[in-house]
Amino acid sequence: MRVAIYGRQESAKNTKQLVEILHFLKENGIETELHSDLLPYQNSHSGGVFGSYQDLNPVDVMISIGGDGTLLDTLTLIRDREIPVLGVNTGRLGFLANVNTDRLHQALNAMINGQLKQESRMLIRASSEGLDFNGFDCALNEATLHKNDTSSMISIKVNVDNTFMNNYWADGLIVCTPTGSTAYSLSCGGPIVMPTSDNFSITPIAPHNLNVRPMVLSSNCSITIKAEGREDQFLFTLDSRSFTVDAGREIKLEKAPYAMRLLNFEDQDFFSTIRKKMMWGIDKRN
Repeated sequence: MRVAIYGRQESAKNTKQLVEILHFLKENGIETELHSDLLPYQNSHSGGVFGSYQDLNPVDVMISIGGDGTLLDTLTLIRDREIPVLGVNTGRLGFLANVNTDRLHQALNAMINGQLKQESRMLIRASSEGLDFNGFDCALNEATLHKNDTSSMISIKVNVDNTFMNNYWADGLIVCTPTGSTAYSLSCGGPIVMPTSDNFSITPIAPHNLNVRPMVLSSNCSITIKAEGREDQFLFTLDSRSFTVDAGREIKLEKAPYAMRLLNFEDQDFFSTIRKKMMWGIDKRN
């Protein structure tokens, strides 16, 4: 087995977990690839080093140390390789990276013994003529089109499979995967969707019309969005990666031809996670 480890450069506070993971893997004869951002915190590392998708050697598992944002970053390193990711949570919520540090040793043992379950998570892919999105066009959570440094609302036209669906007057529009339904979309009133569902959710951001509601669509659909407004440019994001797009530019959104794979304990399930992490359905009167 060969394992890659990723964490953000500012994660000096995670050095204890990094040392513990490297020590465990070395004791068990497992080769490691360490992201270059982590080298300042473990300069005694004798394995391989990677800094991007292009120079990552073949590995069996990627370990992410940090929070959910750090785990989202691993997608840009894995892309279409579908390497399973184990998220070690040293942040706050830990919804995607949900292996807490008190279960780290247990998780590492389960990983090398093949006792973790693997969940396939759908990705959303964006395309627009003349844009390459810095070489990577997919997101795990959502694609968002919204206004850029202005108080004026924008108009976002949406077509589904070349059929006009709606024109949204809002601050922006979120098109999310089932995984992303508990992220930005949820904070804007979108529905909670099981991660294994095969669909998209469209959620407007602060819509002007009271009768506008979120919409759930099949992932077999092709969604085209286009923004107009007082400004000449707008902001388009794929998870945390931002791009500037011109007014009137069409962006096509569809299901990616590959998925992201997350590793979890067998005793972890989606419903217990949203109850524990988001207090979903909890009656505080009891």
